[in-house]
Amino acid sequence: MNDAGFTLIELMIVLVIVAIFLMIAAPSFYTTIKGNRLRTEADRLVTSLNLARSEAVKRNIDVVLCASSDGATCTGTLGQGWLIFADLNQDEALDNTDIIVKVYEAVQSGYTISQTDGSAYPATNIVYYPNGSSNSPQALQLCPTDKDAAAAWEVTVNAVGRVSASQGGNTCPA
Repeated sequence: MNDAGFTLIELMIVLVIVAIFLMIAAPSFYTTIKGNRLRTEADRLVTSLNLARSEAVKRNIDVVLCASSDGATCTGTLGQGWLIFADLNQDEALDNTDIIVKVYEAVQSGYTISQTDGSAYPATNIVYYPNGSSNSPQALQLCPTDKDAAAAWEVTVNAVGRVSASQGGNTCPA
């Protein structure tokens, strides 16, 4: 009588092979997940900058992107969240006369957004004018929790208002 099945030794060998495979694969999964999360955050920042630009053109008025830790005022750092508002009185400050277009939540815990020279953001708010141009070229850097510069993303706004994002080649502030 032949019994179909596995012996205990065969089962143990399979478990050892699976364990070895998981030990090899786990670090690469972590790198992939970290890269995807950073890309998602960079894309969210790029999308919000493009929204600010298109709103400025559509509304024919200055539109400002500013850091906002509470979603109602221009305070805090960009990593704590940001908002976009139509600057009706053109003073580049959010007040009662302005219209909030959209509020964005903070980036994932431990991630940082700074200027590429390592200084804290904001040096100035990013302002888009009705012709689609911006107030000044900006280069923002999104860094992961472990400050891995190769995984970091740089989001750049040029003088004509175009936004681009690229990965790596940066130095994350300690």
